[in-house]
Amino acid sequence: MPLDGTDVLVIEDVPDSLALMAQVLRMAGATVHEAVDATDALAQLDAGLRPDIIVSDIGMPGMDGYELIEAIRALPLDPQPPAVALTAYARRDDRLRALRAGFQAHLSKPADTEEIVATLASLVALVR
Repeated sequence: MPLDGTDVLVIEDVPDSLALMAQVLRMAGATVHEAVDATDALAQLDAGLRPDIIVSDIGMPGMDGYELIEAIRALPLDPQPPAVALTAYARRDDRLRALRAGFQAHLSKPADTEEIVATLASLVALVR
């Protein structure tokens, strides 16, 4: 499977979307760690979680995905995991803002499951 042996941290505040994304990634072979918001994600990283890749929503209450990735990039993680923004914010400016904030890829919701898996697999292959 394309994501065998890959630990993925998924941050999504909508429970159904989080469950669906986790299911898709598990079916592709990934081990999935779920976070319901940015605070939860940062707590998991502070507790020692070291995912191979991060998938995050942008539009979340409190700390949004842009702020979250900036906070993650400020952590002393070595190596820093690649990150994918999976969001309904799909304008050109949104993509550019995501890349400037520290994401390596930007996928628009609703994203095709094959595209999600292929994007994650290609980014993980670059850092392994």
